[in-house]
Amino acid sequence: KIKSWEIITRIGNQVREGWEKISNLNNLPITINGIPSLSTYKFNNNNLVLQTYVTQEMLKKGYLASDKFYASIAHENNVDLYLEALNDVFKKINLNINNENEILSLLKGPVRHSGFKRLN
Repeated sequence: KIKSWEIITRIGNQVREGWEKISNLNNLPITINGIPSLSTYKFNNNNLVLQTYVTQEMLKKGYLASDKFYASIAHENNVDLYLEALNDVFKKINLNINNENEILSLLKGPVRHSGFKRLN
């Protein structure tokens, strides 16, 4: 009755547009892939290090966030707050992006693995 597919597509597009805007504001090029309701982004440089930092900092803000977004109707009223929190993290990255060692020093744990590499 509520046409959830339309809602999650709208939410997904809102997140994707937010990612693009935030990356441009902070001079952090990203590549966005997927469909609106199942989207991902990758930093064009130092992706794993930066994604580890994003997850770490977003957890501090109360968001379990990564480079993936799986839209649901439950996200409808939270997208702006999520994007605001993410923008704060991107700003911190932008301040330290010229020195990878600086970003590595900000991590509280190891850099995440890609795919199933951790199982090898």
